[in-house]
Parts: sequence; structure tokens; C-alpha cells
Amino acid sequence: VEVRPRVSGYLDEVAFKDGQFVKKGDLLFVIDPRPFERALEAAKAELELAKTRAENAGRDVERGRPLVERKIMSEKVFDDRANAHREAEAQVKVATARVRIAELDLSFTRIAAPVAGRIGRSLLSTGAYIAGGGAQNTPVLTTIVSQDPIHLYFDVSENNYIKYKRLGQKGAKAGASVVGSLVLIALPDERDFKHKGQLDFIDNRLDTGTGTLRARAVIENSAGFFSPGMFARVRVPGSPPYSAMLLPD
Repeated sequence: VEVRPRVSGYLDEVAFKDGQFVKKGDLLFVIDPRPFERALEAAKAELELAKTRAENAGRDVERGRPLVERKIMSEKVFDDRANAHREAEAQVKVATARVRIAELDLSFTRIAAPVAGRIGRSLLSTGAYIAGGGAQNTPVLTTIVSQDPIHLYFDVSENNYIKYKRLGQKGAKAGASVVGSLVLIALPDERDFKHKGQLDFIDNRLDTGTGTLRARAVIENSAGFFSPGMFARVRVPGSPPYSAMLLPD
């Protein structure tokens, strides 16, 4: 995940150490909140003003209602008061929305970790001005890589995929065509496939350029042994375990 700011301002605090593990919701950066606090106070004051005007307009309507019934006030004047009351109520809704926007902007001054994982280095230091808002021009503050569980992507050839599909049609509940199948993994310096994962994704089409199908396994990585970018060998069972008789050559 690329961590980007949503609002602009001066960076007040970097609340993590480069390379540490963070939990979802941990505070990472603090942007100077004072301009946003003043904007929130102004929005709340505008809301109170709008509520006061709406209350006064409502009282005018209530005062005019018996006057219209007694033909002392014209219906045109009463309708004008009623319309003014509706406009005042609409202004209250607008002011309420502005308060919520100001509260949202203020909350964005405290940037928290969106996922748990290992964080990279801070690409901006305290005191730097950050331009937030636009996704294209917004600077990246840091990156977080989720490591537990970790995903392993691998490609299955078209011939092997067809083989696994044939096995699935015959009742085999394992293989590279069935989500949930066991996946055995070996790192480059290992001879045995001692790590286990589970197939959790199969792409919906073959790559016509390579004739392969992308698949993904999910691996538990609580010890942090696997790291993003590593390579591994993959073995996918073609069928569930079964008893067989071995014969000499």
C-alpha cells in the first residue's frame, strides 16, 4: 500500500521508525491540524447561524398561520414566509454537510496505517509541506507491505491446467483447478517441499502470449520468514493422497 496524504499542510510528526512492523490503525504521520481546527470552528458557527435563521423563519410561519385564516395577512405573504422557512432549513443541511466535511478533513491530518505489515522509510521529513488531494500529484509518504499472510503467485501451463480439469471432472478434489487445494512450497535453497499453502485464486482467462494461467496461493507467515519479492518452487498435488502398491523395475 502506498500511503498518501488526503489534505495539504506542513508535516508535524513522523510517528514510526523506518522498517518497523505496524498494525492497522497505528499512527504514522501528523499534518499540522490548526488550520483545519479553525475551519471546523467556522463551519460550526455557520451551522448555528443557519439554525437560528431557520428557527426565526419557523416562528414567522407559525405567527402568520392564524393571520391568514382571519384574512389579516395575504396568502402571498404567508407563502413567502413558508418558502423562506424551507430555504432556511435547506441552509441548515448545507451547513451540517460543511461541518462534516471539516471534521473529515481534520481527521485526515492524522494518517494511520491502512493495513498491518512492515513499513518502509519515510520519504518526507518533519517540516516539509505536503500537497494532498489529487491521486496523481499527491506524493507518496511511505509504503507498507503486508506480510502475514503472504501471497505466492505462479503460472500453470495450459496443458497442466487441462490435466487438472480432467482430474476434477473425475472427482479429484485437489489440483491447480480447484480453489482450496493444498500447495507445497520450497525455497531455492531447500530440496524438500516443507512449506504448505492453500490455493485461493485462479485467474479467469489464459494469457494468450505465454499460454499460462495465473494462480495464487496464500501462506501463513507469522514468523516473517517469507519476504515479498522472494522466489520459490511450487508443487500442486494432482489428486488426494491414496494407497498404492510399488513394484520393482
